[in-house]
Amino acid sequence: MEPIAEKKKLILESAFDIIKDQGFHGCPMSLVAKNAGVAAGTIYTYFESKNDLIFELYFHAKNIIYKHVSQKDDPSLDFKTRFFNYWNNLSQLYLDRPEIQRFFEQFMISPYNTLEVQNEDSPWYNWNGNFFKEGIDKGYLKNLSPEILFIMVIGSVNSMSKMRQNFNTKITEKGIDLNQLAEMTWDAIRKQK
Repeated sequence: MEPIAEKKKLILESAFDIIKDQGFHGCPMSLVAKNAGVAAGTIYTYFESKNDLIFELYFHAKNIIYKHVSQKDDPSLDFKTRFFNYWNNLSQLYLDRPEIQRFFEQFMISPYNTLEVQNEDSPWYNWNGNFFKEGIDKGYLKNLSPEILFIMVIGSVNSMSKMRQNFNTKITEKGIDLNQLAEMTWDAIRKQK
């Protein structure tokens, strides 16, 4: 895959930042261009419209997540260790890049999330399907659809990440260990021996 042009990358990162704080409606193309430090007309060199930009952000975000999690996976490790590495890597990405998580939250409940987009073939979803299928085939995970397992894990990672982003001080003060969610999720999806 060809690397994203530097200006295009600046525009995408600018849009992530604005959407994180102001949502899709508070993200006009002119503000994205200004925030990226490019001329207003330059943004239209890369994106025909705001809709085009939003869809590009969606695919770009999935690619960032895919690379971050899949490249840190070590198939030579036992599956339980790999699961916790997956959990920790995705959690850390969301902690480091909350704009990606917030973008996905907004995208998933927006009109942009159509059946066509949901059916789009992507390395991130394919990798997850294979990851959870391997766990099932090797007898580590319950014999459920890989999609259900993916939803369970992603849902709990998202919840934990949002709690860390929004209530970290309170959580720390109360001595709450959010990492217990990873263990609870593992217990929920693992095959009982």
